[in-house]
Amino acid sequence: MDAGKQEDIMSNQRPSNTAPVLDKEAALLRMGGDEEILAMLGEAFLEDVPQLMDDLQKAVSDDDAKQVHYNAHKVKGLAANFDARATCEVAAELEQTAKRGDTSQAARLADQLKFEVDQLQAAIRQDVIQHG
Repeated sequence: MDAGKQEDIMSNQRPSNTAPVLDKEAALLRMGGDEEILAMLGEAFLEDVPQLMDDLQKAVSDDDAKQVHYNAHKVKGLAANFDARATCEVAAELEQTAKRGDTSQAARLADQLKFEVDQLQAAIRQDVIQHG
């Protein structure tokens, strides 16, 4: 059943060739071209997002729409620093779903967000923190 759930999550994802996980050029532009600042934000993301995702999963399990909204909003904000569109889109959808108090889709969206965040973490490690 776990493998089937993973397949369902994967089937809801956009093909990886449609857009990059993050847009380093846009993120750098936002940081005034300062790679050091971007790397520091990357390190902060990698440090903070696991706890946020744990809190989000707990909120989903507890049917706590307010905390789902809060954590999805925080993840969206952190991901926006890297112009991580797919992550931001899923987080925004989860945020709006929770804002409406509709927790019926929260588990599916939280799983999808976890997939996107995992992809973003890998991209940050590879493209932002490593300096060639």
